[in-house]
Amino acid sequence: MRFFICGSALRGQPDHGNLGDATFVCEATTKPIYRLHSVEDQHPGIYECAEGGVAIAGEVYELTEEQHAHLLATEPPNLYEAPVQLDDGSSVNAMIYPREMIEQRGYKDISHHGSWAAYKAAKTLAVPAKRPRQLPDERYEAILHGLAILRIAWKARCQKPFLVEQPPRDRRQHQQHADEPPPRPERKRRGEDVQQGRAVHRMSHDRVGPGRDDALIGRQFNRCRRERVLPEDEKI
Repeated sequence: MRFFICGSALRGQPDHGNLGDATFVCEATTKPIYRLHSVEDQHPGIYECAEGGVAIAGEVYELTEEQHAHLLATEPPNLYEAPVQLDDGSSVNAMIYPREMIEQRGYKDISHHGSWAAYKAAKTLAVPAKRPRQLPDERYEAILHGLAILRIAWKARCQKPFLVEQPPRDRRQHQQHADEPPPRPERKRRGEDVQQGRAVHRMSHDRVGPGRDDALIGRQFNRCRRERVLPEDEKI
């Protein structure tokens, strides 16, 4: 018997092996009285309609009883066998999908593609193919090299600054003087005059006894006062 195939069992489709050794007869097209839908994007579903129909392209095969039984056993659920009209006026059997179920479940209408094979091919072209990764050119390598240098510089910056900020010159001099310890006051040298003046000063507070030269003591005392060894208000 002859059978019209318009779905996933077409040549080049994944379920073509379900036909086994069936004999290919010819390519055929139905009369424009059918609608074509995609059932969950797994297989087509066609049904006859009075208006708005399109011609659906497919293939005609010669099947034995065993091949026919195997084909029906491997068909998806809800499909049933019914005759379809070809554009040459002949009629052959095909698998039909219930129109009520298609409208109820809202399966996608793909009638404008004209065939299941054309719909699958258009869908494959619509998905952009992944571009193979190309080797980086010199410019790309230079960018990567620059980014690596920036990464190393940033790590070094976080650990220790490149440049130490120098303060202004005046402030630097001020800080330099501020860091130095204050100068120690010069200690007066204790010369012989100082020691002599202190001796005279001590002598002035002593009692002048017999045998001492009061004039000599007074001259030494005045000498120490002139040299600012003794205070001015000191008196003998």
